[in-house]
Amino acid sequence: MNPIITTVRNGKVDVPVEWPEGTEVRVEPACEAVGMREEDWDDSPEGIEAWIRQYRSLEPLAFTPEEEAAIAAYRLRQQEFDKASFSKHVEGLFE
Repeated sequence: MNPIITTVRNGKVDVPVEWPEGTEVRVEPACEAVGMREEDWDDSPEGIEAWIRQYRSLEPLAFTPEEEAAIAAYRLRQQEFDKASFSKHVEGLFE
């Protein structure tokens, strides 16, 4: 049986699957929150300076030509998908 990916809407997960009746399933969020909550940031002048030092110490990302080509191809496919499915996402918004 293949896993399914869906979205909770109105507090329900409603996706038809072709699994045998009585199949036990586990439903959990796909990911946990990443990073810090805004209220946990040290926004004192010292905390801000420490963040700036850490940010400036980061090395820039470097991609091989093959990786750049793969990224460009993915972006193009995503753009084409977005254009093709846009009308489905806005259906009923302005009624």
